[in-house]
Amino acid sequence: MAESIEPRNLLGSALPVLLLGTAFVAIFRLMGQTQAAAESRAAVNEALQTLDRGVSQLKDAETGQRGFLLTGRVEYLAPYESGREQAVACFHALTTQAGALQLPPADMADLQSSTRAKLDELAETLRLAKSGRREEALAIVASGRGIQ
Repeated sequence: MAESIEPRNLLGSALPVLLLGTAFVAIFRLMGQTQAAAESRAAVNEALQTLDRGVSQLKDAETGQRGFLLTGRVEYLAPYESGREQAVACFHALTTQAGALQLPPADMADLQSSTRAKLDELAETLRLAKSGRREEALAIVASGRGIQ
């Protein structure tokens, strides 16, 4: 005599399998979300590090500029040049990383404009000092024009 499977027994056996399958799907989705969040966090950290390096390089360039303006010693032009070049590279790289920071385009444009203005001020004061117009260069520094 063949025994038949009662619907109640079939449902009782299928329910744990269904719950286990649902749990696995939920775990895999959560793992995907966790991975995406980790990647986003890494991109934000990288962009912030790039911004920090860019600001640090701008400070190095300014330090070289001021050292040259105060002493006239060409040794100060080396940190100015390397700081300027590396700051430009950092801020250029930041334009490709800006999405990670979710900066509005206007804020990114302001950052670029401020950076350009600072680099222009540094270059102008050095040009003046090199051409024998040190007092004019110092007056620009004293005016606060380079403070943004």
